[in-house]
Amino acid sequence: MNSPSASLPRNAVGSIKAAAVGGLLGLLVLHPFSMVVHFFQFTPTATVDLGALASGLAASAGPAMILMTVAYTGLGALAGVLYARYGAAVRSSRALRESQRKAIARNLPRLIEGGENGELEFKSSLRWDRKLDGLNKGLEASVVKTMAGFMNADGGILLLGIADSGEVTGLEADYATLRQQDADGLHQHLMHLVASRLGADLCLWVDVVIEPMNGHDIGIVSVLPSHRPAYVERGTVRDYFVRTGNSTRALNTEEAVAHIRHRFPS
Repeated sequence: MNSPSASLPRNAVGSIKAAAVGGLLGLLVLHPFSMVVHFFQFTPTATVDLGALASGLAASAGPAMILMTVAYTGLGALAGVLYARYGAAVRSSRALRESQRKAIARNLPRLIEGGENGELEFKSSLRWDRKLDGLNKGLEASVVKTMAGFMNADGGILLLGIADSGEVTGLEADYATLRQQDADGLHQHLMHLVASRLGADLCLWVDVVIEPMNGHDIGIVSVLPSHRPAYVERGTVRDYFVRTGNSTRALNTEEAVAHIRHRFPS
């Protein structure tokens, strides 16, 4: 015979358990703690009576305090459910990202072969200028603009270490320009660029994976459509970019206002 919980969805069972745990914490921890705070708030510290404190704590479970007991138990249960749902959402998001990562990695050769489009952009490097054979931080601005353009449109994928022709150039030259000269260092630097140029809240809309290909490392930067307009900080100026076709274009003020009203309705 199946148990009652067997017929309930897993999320419902998790919420019930979380509510039970949260309710117990509210009853056994939050409620007594509030009584202790109340006791010391109205009792001079020089005349603390531990017996009176103990009596107060015991009274907190009595019939006279039933409304407060119910309130703290309910508050704890609600907090437990919210925490459980947040954890489930995080796990679901991680699973979705991992699934997307695997799908992109499997289809990477086909993606590159198809060339750039409205949701796919190639960059041969993050900050190493192959023409000048040296560091060029100006290249980072182009990467940030592309990410902003994806955020303000329908999202997309930016492949770092892939030339416009589809040639795998790799990220090894970029690694050499970083304080931490490896894949983790590039990942951290790229997320720092997002936080400093676009906004720390938009880091949640960017996922970076370093994958080996043809003997080189390449970066797969998945960018989701953002929850707000993504502006590129340039000193005191904020530029607005959007992905159109296989290029990223800066909009003038009138165009930007019209696009933002359509893309981010209030």
